[in-house]
Amino acid sequence: MRQTPEGDPLVPGVTELVLPPLTERAIHDILTDRAPVVPASAVRAVLVRSAHGNPAVVLSHLHSLSQDQLRGEAPLPDPLRLPERLRSALLTAYHALPAPVRHLLLIAALATDPCATLLTRASGSHSLTVGDLEPAEELGLVRVDGGTVVFPDPLLREAIAQDAPVGACARSTRTSPGPSTPSTPRLSSPATPPPAPAPPTPPWPTPSRPRRAGFAGWRAACRLPRP
Repeated sequence: MRQTPEGDPLVPGVTELVLPPLTERAIHDILTDRAPVVPASAVRAVLVRSAHGNPAVVLSHLHSLSQDQLRGEAPLPDPLRLPERLRSALLTAYHALPAPVRHLLLIAALATDPCATLLTRASGSHSLTVGDLEPAEELGLVRVDGGTVVFPDPLLREAIAQDAPVGACARSTRTSPGPSTPSTPRLSSPATPPPAPAPPTPPWPTPSRPRRAGFAGWRAACRLPRP
């Protein structure tokens, strides 16, 4: 029986069964059974990948998307929002953490390669280290594996990113620099107008041979030098 961090069972006297994520085949079956229209193959792949084995996620996406979006005739939202109830449940332990720890987790959730060196550098505070993630590791929210911060539950990573105050910028922040590239802002230089294209070279004229002028007239028409 799983228990809360305080040691008390979630529901006293009731055993809680923690189900593993569903297989991709099972998520495909849910889409086939519950979708109002036949989803396009590309849309189906996106929905299966974003569900991470959670049926509540794929059902929520089916309810929130239009039929045109399911058919692939209209673009999908980016990112696909997690259902509010699930996002709130995932973030309960996250919101209880100290602010510096939440800040490091947010950077890790938005980073393409959340290595420990990048987190401490991007945090903007020299006092923060990867050791400050220990409270999150104790709760099982993340683990540090070979210098990289790993989210055992990828849906938690999505929930933290979507919970960011600047949610509109969350997806673009995923292109963070790698661990060996310092995050240095680039100064924008004034735009330089492109060079004017060279005028097209006119085709070499192919004059028709004069009927009566003979070779001399034809040579003059082609501007050939006299031998």
